[in-house]
Amino acid sequence: MAEPLPERIPLDAVRQARARIKDSAVRTPLVRLPYDGPREIWLKLEVLQPVGSFKIRGARNAIGGIDPDLLKKGCYTASAGNMALGLAYCARERNIPFTAIVPDLFHGKVAKTADEAGHMMNSLDFGKAVQEIAGAVAYLKGRGCTKVAVTGYCMGGALSFATAVNVRGLSAIVPYYGLPGDLDWSKIDAPVQAHFATRDDWATVDGAKKIQAAVKVPMELFVYEADHAFCNDKRPEVYNADACKLAWDRALAFVQKHCVSA
Repeated sequence: MAEPLPERIPLDAVRQARARIKDSAVRTPLVRLPYDGPREIWLKLEVLQPVGSFKIRGARNAIGGIDPDLLKKGCYTASAGNMALGLAYCARERNIPFTAIVPDLFHGKVAKTADEAGHMMNSLDFGKAVQEIAGAVAYLKGRGCTKVAVTGYCMGGALSFATAVNVRGLSAIVPYYGLPGDLDWSKIDAPVQAHFATRDDWATVDGAKKIQAAVKVPMELFVYEADHAFCNDKRPEVYNADACKLAWDRALAFVQKHCVSA
């Protein structure tokens, strides 16, 4: 049974976030879009942030919630761009060692349409992709990062599971609604926290339960009354803000438990 979602973010958490980000994030203006239509549209100009996007807010809030003594060891992120910029900016402000890892699994190719993206995903060599992710893990460990987690959404979730099967010594795996096919799940040696949706015909809950029954390590499986890609805020037809927030909070706590506090 899917778990109930929280009604709202606690007000104290909002106030804490506001206090943490006030010295890094800019208070950007709201500008009314001039157009003739039945409703007013207002634009929040987050492009005016120091890094050009709203990701500085989440980055600064995340840093602010970690023990300063732990931050002295540095921080890492796997990001395709804006989160890496946001976290790098906030880390530089506070003299925190920082590394961003961006595995380019498509070697510079960028899809311009949804159909093109689907074709690229379906034609990806998963074996080679896992090898490249393994290279990113080795790079981090070579720079002194003793604990590495792997996470991803959809195809990235499938690759997270596949990486867990093929790469030893990871500290945590957090796949979101993605399945790579049948693998030897008994090879996974890192704890897993998986997030799946009830209305998903591709990455099914039954498929996730099959993995959970086969692994020899602890695996948490959270199921949400939602659609596939419920964390994708670029797709309003499936985006579920409450489920996304709950899954994200759980994932952060899980990674912190196994990679920071451990």
